[in-house]
Amino acid sequence: MFLLADLLPSPAAGTLLGGAYNTAARCKLNSLRIPIVVVQVLSGFLTITSLHFPAALEHLLDRLSFLTQYGFFLSCVVSMTFYTTLLLVTLVPLGLAAIIATHWYLVAWLRKRRPQNMRGNRAPTVHKHSRVLIALAFYVFSITSGTIFQTFGCSILEEVGASGTSDLRADYSKECGTTEHRRYQAYAWCMIIVYPIGVPALFAWLLYKKRAPDHAGGTAETAAEQDVSSFLWQPYKPGLCRYWELVECLRRLALTGFLVFIMPGTAGQAAWSMLFAFASIVIFMAAKPHAELSQSRQYMLGGLIIYLSTTSARLEKLDYTHESSQGAVGILLALLTSALIATGVILALHGACDARHDIGAIRDAIRNKSSNVKHTAKAVSQQS
Repeated sequence: MFLLADLLPSPAAGTLLGGAYNTAARCKLNSLRIPIVVVQVLSGFLTITSLHFPAALEHLLDRLSFLTQYGFFLSCVVSMTFYTTLLLVTLVPLGLAAIIATHWYLVAWLRKRRPQNMRGNRAPTVHKHSRVLIALAFYVFSITSGTIFQTFGCSILEEVGASGTSDLRADYSKECGTTEHRRYQAYAWCMIIVYPIGVPALFAWLLYKKRAPDHAGGTAETAAEQDVSSFLWQPYKPGLCRYWELVECLRRLALTGFLVFIMPGTAGQAAWSMLFAFASIVIFMAAKPHAELSQSRQYMLGGLIIYLSTTSARLEKLDYTHESSQGAVGILLALLTSALIATGVILALHGACDARHDIGAIRDAIRNKSSNVKHTAKAVSQQS
């Protein structure tokens, strides 16, 4: 029997359309995440170690500072100390998370005030907000962690060594051991729980929830929950490789925040960063976690850029290279970094185009179905 409801797009078709849009968004993020991490690691290395890359690479990183310092625009108009930066870097993400949670609460509250038959499903809204929060945590992880650990980096300057005072390496106008410094150190300990520990713990919990339905043959509800955390596991192969994001968190900490405590300001600090970068490349080559070859090549290029950059910083500190050689190396590293970013943008655009093509195909199928149903309805009415 012909039903009027057949003229309407089916829920499955709507799901396909939504899935295609979600695929486009994930393609963009997954293609850009590796360049973003590389730029954040390199910028964090410079900030924490006070060493130097070749001039061309430093100039490029300065141009990309909007990816690593979301308070850089304030420094142009406001005099900011390290403590101000610490508060800004750690509280802004929490404020954004609070805004997202408030928006979700308002949407849920407004939905409850609607008639029962007009409320719709609340799950898509919850999942959308959750995905934004996960992406936010991923983006700020390196920035916040590096800044937090800098609170504990103190050293005695040679010219004031006789007095026995030590200053904060991130801001030599601030003296360590004062009441103010101890207060901010206590604050930093709290933020360590939130960011360097809390973010990987959140990722681990979400990945574990993803793993459980795989072994239990999940339902539609659990499949929707998996979709929330897909940003963390979608780029990787099934199995243990799905947990690669936790390894990536450790790598980002080792190449930024942990360096605060390792031979500060010396060539040895750069040597340790070289070791961390080389070890991460070896582990990556052994695991080969990425599902797509393009992203695997992206990651490998990013790892090589970090390794070569830290090597150049060590050689510059030891004064082993000529100025012209450093300039050539800087241009090469800047070109490689630019190529990595360009590759990410191209892959993102390509993924968006593919998703748009899929959306168009689904819409055409829906139109064809509606047209066929209309013709069938017309034929039935004529026969009757």
